[in-house]
Amino acid sequence: VDADLAINKGKIELQLAVPGFRSDHLQIIACPHVVTVFGDSVYSNENLHFCELGAGMFFRSFSMPTAINVEDLTATLERGVLHITFAAAKREHSARTMAAAAH
Repeated sequence: VDADLAINKGKIELQLAVPGFRSDHLQIIACPHVVTVFGDSVYSNENLHFCELGAGMFFRSFSMPTAINVEDLTATLERGVLHITFAAAKREHSARTMAAAAH
């Protein structure tokens, strides 16, 4: 799973390429210094001889360049790209788990 991480106007933006995954296949766990994304999808088609797109399981963990506010987190899935945005933390927060919203 390819990813980009950027800081833009005080917001931290993480984008992951997850073609073939639906929002209900994805889970995000956000801690103040690490964000982990899990994906799990099963694609079933009896006519397929070979399948790599949108099938299988993955997880990626990302160290944040600064502590994040886990309460100020949004996640959307659009055209096979998961967009996760959060603000830098003003104080430490505990972990948060959420699902991505379909767009």
